Amino acid sequence: HQQILEDPRHQGVELARLPGQGGRVQGSAQVDRQLTMIKQTAGLTTDQTRQLRDQLEAMSPETGVAFESLMQGFGGLAAGGLSFEQALPTIDAINKTVRVTGSETNTLVQALQMAQAHFNFDLSKPGQAQLLLDQMPPAGRAGVTELEDLSQAFAASAANAKRAGLSFEETLAIYEAFGTS
Repeated sequence: HQQILEDPRHQGVELARLPGQGGRVQGSAQVDRQLTMIKQTAGLTTDQTRQLRDQLEAMSPETGVAFESLMQGFGGLAAGGLSFEQALPTIDAINKTVRVTGSETNTLVQALQMAQAHFNFDLSKPGQAQLLLDQMPPAGRAGVTELEDLSQAFAASAANAKRAGLSFEETLAIYEAFGTS
């Protein structure tokens, strides 16, 4: 990629090939550095790192969520203990939710990690992340709380809710009730 970037005759081709950059092109070397950090944190193979880059580049233009944001979100999931096979569908579910709600990727990563840690949800279970994320927007819409705020509040209060004996669904219902009362 670097040779293509340095040759002015090919810059337009390369720029068009880097999806989801929101009008800003991040240098290939910077992306490679960040992916290398994720590779080391998550214990990914070189092939998995390539697959990750390809998958995130495919996800980004589908929803308009920046490649960089998806990459950081995947890194957060991996740092939280999810394997490559578990984190990839989870970041895909987050990507779809961000597109619909406008939430921040990292906020949803944190909310899912709190649900996993405090309500014993298994994010490695296929479809679990999407199921949890699908339950959050209705609670936010029913109340006056935006999903972004709900996700932040949930991340901050999950431990207390669990100590109080509340389920995930009951915790969301409380936020919904506060928003409508």
